[in-house]
Amino acid sequence: VPHAGFGLGLERTVAWLAGREHVRETIPFPRTLQRLYP
Repeated sequence: VPHAGFGLGLERTVAWLAGREHVRETIPFPRTLQRLYP
């Protein structure tokens, strides 16, 4: 299904409200090199 790619999402909203630079600072289970699965 074609779309414009706009997905605000909870994490992006929290990052915007908290004034965080990166979304991964607000994700409860971020994917890092040491943590690939929740």
